[in-house]
Amino acid sequence: MACAPGPSHLKRRQPPASGDEESVVKRPIPVRPTPECNPKCCDLYMLGVFGGAVKHETATLTNDFQRYDFSTEKWSQVNNLMSGNRRTRFAVTTYKNEMWVLGGCVETTDGDSKYENRVLVYRRSKDGWSPRKSMKHSRADFCAAAVGDRLFAIGGEGLQTTSTSEIIIKKAVEELKPNGVWRSRRQMCFARSSFACCVSEDKIYVAGGIGSRNIYPAILECYDVAEDQWTDLTVLPLKFPASLRLAYENNNLYVVVNDLSFVRYDLAERPLNPLRTASEDSSRLQLFDVFTLNGELYVIGRTATNSTNFQKCRPPDYKWTKLPLPLSPWDSDAMGVALLKIRLEKNEY
Repeated sequence: MACAPGPSHLKRRQPPASGDEESVVKRPIPVRPTPECNPKCCDLYMLGVFGGAVKHETATLTNDFQRYDFSTEKWSQVNNLMSGNRRTRFAVTTYKNEMWVLGGCVETTDGDSKYENRVLVYRRSKDGWSPRKSMKHSRADFCAAAVGDRLFAIGGEGLQTTSTSEIIIKKAVEELKPNGVWRSRRQMCFARSSFACCVSEDKIYVAGGIGSRNIYPAILECYDVAEDQWTDLTVLPLKFPASLRLAYENNNLYVVVNDLSFVRYDLAERPLNPLRTASEDSSRLQLFDVFTLNGELYVIGRTATNSTNFQKCRPPDYKWTKLPLPLSPWDSDAMGVALLKIRLEKNEY
């Protein structure tokens, strides 16, 4: 779940000091169970879309938060990010049944911007946001990934040190420990920003993006969480590796590019070989995110005419079906997407 560069008028500056904000609390969001409910509990999936930029004469950052309910196929407005937290080029993920927004760049009062290391968490039960322990490194255009009860911040762009203005592409990886403190882990093989990331049961896969000296790494890397080890898996057969997105389901890794063509790998095979390349849609998208749910592949992005696009396809034919659009469009992919699985007890539905 990576973020591409935000509005061009945002400059880069010294990262902010971490700080605390008060949580915004409102009534819980009403939810509707899916048909697969059993007498004791029910799994509900909610898609959260955060932030972005609305363009008038110049791009203006928002703290907008919308959700998509898969059971009703409808979008609704949710409690916005906390005031003063409009940001771009951040990472977003689901961790411990909560939605987390991490890092990025925030706009200052003088129109400048600075790298961010603060972390915010959305709790559905309270329909509110609250702060968590800030990351060790202020960074933007990076990925956040949760594997079980472990949360990782990977790569991205930031300052060489807090005492310099030199900007670098990072290999750095850090993990949130159970005691709430971030610690450094083994670095990636390649420095990357604006790259793609997805998670299997116990591994993290990264690919594409922008590397040091404007190199576009087409290498697919895998991080073994238990071993704290990165491995190069294969070179992706793609012309534009900077614009790809990754998704995983049932041992299949999907590598999707802007024209909605994709390569599918069976991760149980060695060496990795592409199993299928499909392109049933002629439109080109600026991809925000790609994810899988119940055997279907979903994409959300923006067309060349700046309209939002939300589609899905299902094997074996992989034909794309258009889905309801969000309540308001985004002019920039300075936004984040997270899929949240909510387990409801009987007394909640």
